[in-house]
Amino acid sequence: MVVLRQTDVGEADRIASVLTAERGRIEVRIPQARRSRKRFGGLDLFVLATVSFVPGRRVPKLAGAVIERSFEGIRSDIERLALAGYAAELLRRAAPEEQAAPELMRLAEAALASLDVEAGSGVGGQGWARAFELKLLHCLGVRPSLRRDAASGESLGAGPLRWSVRLGGVLSEESFDEDPMAQRIDRTTVARLDEALHRPLSEQGDVAWGGSAGEASVALERYVGEHVGVVVKARRFLEQIVPLLLLLALTGCAGAGPGPVRLQGFLFDSTAPPDDDRGVVGADGAVFDSDGVELAEASAPFADFPEFYRFDGLPEEALVHARFDADGHRSTWISGTTAPEDLFVDRGVFHLWTDEAWAFEQQNWAAGLPPGFAPPLLRDDVPGEGGVILGSMADPVAAEGARLFVEDAEGFAWPVQYRDGLGRPGAEAITQDGRFGVFGVPPGTLSIHVERSDGTRSALAFDVPVSEDAITSLPGYSLP
Repeated sequence: MVVLRQTDVGEADRIASVLTAERGRIEVRIPQARRSRKRFGGLDLFVLATVSFVPGRRVPKLAGAVIERSFEGIRSDIERLALAGYAAELLRRAAPEEQAAPELMRLAEAALASLDVEAGSGVGGQGWARAFELKLLHCLGVRPSLRRDAASGESLGAGPLRWSVRLGGVLSEESFDEDPMAQRIDRTTVARLDEALHRPLSEQGDVAWGGSAGEASVALERYVGEHVGVVVKARRFLEQIVPLLLLLALTGCAGAGPGPVRLQGFLFDSTAPPDDDRGVVGADGAVFDSDGVELAEASAPFADFPEFYRFDGLPEEALVHARFDADGHRSTWISGTTAPEDLFVDRGVFHLWTDEAWAFEQQNWAAGLPPGFAPPLLRDDVPGEGGVILGSMADPVAAEGARLFVEDAEGFAWPVQYRDGLGRPGAEAITQDGRFGVFGVPPGTLSIHVERSDGTRSALAFDVPVSEDAITSLPGYSLP
C-alpha cells in the first residue's frame, strides 16, 4: 500500500487515500493520527506499508501498519517532494476504486524509488514529470502514439507533424484532415517524448529536452487532462517549484532487487526495417534464461498493432534470450539484458530471419569459406545440421583486429568466420565490415569471449543459445 493523500477530519483523525495492488484506490480512516505518530509507526505520505483494515461506518478503519519503505530522500528536497506529490495526485485520479490495480501499484513504487536518492542527485525535474505522465498513460492503455501515425498506423512521414488528443498522438501530414483541431508539434519534441517513455524513471536526467520542454508540457497537459483528469493546482505548483534539468551526468541506478519488468517492441523481417514495414503478425515468441528455463510467452496486447509483442514478468538486469517462430521464417534467437527497475522500457525492435534472406546469406558465406565450413541448409528434413550464429559488431572500427572465441558446454571451440573489408568471407579477425558467423553448431548454450587486437581477452563471457535449424542473431554486438 502507498499513501497518496491525507485529509484531516474531526479532532484527531485523518482520511487517507491509499493505493493497493489488490483493491486499487481505497479511502481509509486513520484514528487518532494527529495525536500520535507512534501508533501506526509513522505512516505518512509516500510511504510503502503493509496494512490491515477493519470495517467502519462509512470507510474502513486502519487497524495496523508495518512500514516497508519510507522513501526519506523524497522529504529532504522540495523538488522531489513536488514531483512525488504530482505523481500521487495523478495516481489518485487514475486508480479505480475497489478494483485490482497491480500495474499502477508497481508504477507508484518505481516512481518513489527513483526519487529516493541522495541529496544533490538530479532526478530530471520537469522531464521526470513528463516521463511519469507517459508511463501512467501506458499503464492505463491510452499512451499516445509517438512512432506511428495515430490515425493510419503507418510510419511517420518526413513532413510536418501535428499532435492530436482526440486521435491519440502524432499525425503525419497525410492525416491532418482527420483532426482539424490537432496542433503543430516539432519532430524533436516527439523524439524527446518517445525517449522519456522508453527510459526508466531513474534515468530521466539523461534526456536532453532543451527547447522541446515547453511544447511537450503543453501537449501532455491536454492529453493527461483528457484521459486522467485536470490537475491544475498540482501541475502549477510543480511548474513553479521544479525547473527543467536539461542534462545531468547520471551513471544509472540499479534496481533494489529482482522484480518484474517488460521486454517489448515491434517484430520485423529485418534488423533495419524500412519505414513502411508493418512487421510480422502472428509469430510465436518466448523468453528463456541461460539455463533454458522459459520465463514468459509473447503476447500481442494492441489490436491496432498486431506486430507489437510483449513479454511480461521478467527479472531486472538479467541476460535473457527471446525466440521467435513464424511461417516463412527461420526460428531466430535474440539475446540481451533486461532493463533496471522500471516496467515500461522498450528496448527497440525484434527481428526474424526470413527463409529467403537466409538462403541468400548462406550462398554468400559458402562462396568464400574453406572446405568443410559450408553453412548448413537449416532444413527440417535434414537432421543433425545444427544451428547458426550470425552477428555484426556495433562499432567495427573500434573492434578491428579482435577475434571471437565461441565455446560449447564441453569446452570445444567452434571456428568463427569473418568478412573482410570488402564484405567477402575469409578474414582472420574482425574487419571494418564487422560481420561474423559460426556454422553447424549443435544445440545448447555457447559462451563468447573476445580477444582484442592487443592480445587481452575478456574475462566475462556472453552466453547465447543455439537450436537445431535456427539462427542466433547478434546484430550490434559490442566488445565487453
